[in-house]
Parts: sequence; structure tokens; C-alpha cells
Amino acid sequence: ADLGAGRLAGWSAVHARYDELWARYELDKRRHAYATLCTFFGKEFGKELGAEKLSGAQWAASLDEALCLQRHVAEQTRASRAKDFENPFRRITFARDAERQAVLGELDADSFLRQVQRDTEATESLVAQVRSRG
Repeated sequence: ADLGAGRLAGWSAVHARYDELWARYELDKRRHAYATLCTFFGKEFGKELGAEKLSGAQWAASLDEALCLQRHVAEQTRASRAKDFENPFRRITFARDAERQAVLGELDADSFLRQVQRDTEATESLVAQVRSRG
């Protein structure tokens, strides 16, 4: 908005504004997540973060749900990738198993699946840390 209105004079001002917005991004992201969580539980989210707090049970339920969702994403990602290896209609696109392996590699070596697994482990660790704080 400021750029279109002419309030940013030159590239240095544009870059400075970008740096300012980037510095606020993490807090804005957290506020949005908390506001969404409050809305999910039917709480009013005021102008200040935490204007109406979630109960301990609601917070625990949200942690359970986050962990369940991340695990579901990991399972479904693996199931989707496994189709490339197991589906007979996909297999017929290759003359031999060696050709399929040369193109697709091994399922357990798939870099995307490994990243999703690391993300899932990180989520499990984070949830455990948050729960240990009480």
C-alpha cells in the first residue's frame, strides 16, 4: 500500500520496509495461529495476544490434534508415493523393474518422504517439549 501511495522513496526504502515486515512476521504468524485456535474453541480473540486464554484441556487437545494431523500427513504422503511403486497400472509404464528403480529409486530413499519424516519427528519433539512445560 505504501509503495503504491508513493510513501516509499526508492529501493532502499522498499528494502527497509521489507526488513521491518520480516522482523514482525514470526509474531504475526503466531498471533494468527492463536487467533485461529481461539476461533476453533469458540473463544473471542481480542486485540492483545491472549486476551482470552484457552483452558489447559483445550490446549492439550490442540496439541493432540496437531500431532495427529502431522502423523496423518506423513502416512498419506507415504501411501501416495508408494502407489508409484506398487500400482500395477503405473508399473506397466516401465519395461522392467530395473528401469522403474533407475527412474524412481527406492521408496525408503525418497528425499521428500525423508523430509516429511523429519518434520513429523520435529513435531513430536516440539509437542513433547511443550507438554513438559505444563
